[in-house]
Amino acid sequence: MVYDCGACIAKYLLCIWNFLFFLIGSAILAIGIWLAVESESFISLLKVIPKEHLAVSQI
Repeated sequence: MVYDCGACIAKYLLCIWNFLFFLIGSAILAIGIWLAVESESFISLLKVIPKEHLAVSQI
């Protein structure tokens, strides 16, 4: 089966997109597991950061 140029590019772009989606999902899962297992270190990290940086500005 011979692919034309567009199908070949689409195949590789889809593969790259799936890999990036996998990496982002794995990072979110790892952060979630870290927070579930060791929430004390996250809370101590939040105490180090000034509250001005954590505040969400209202529009």
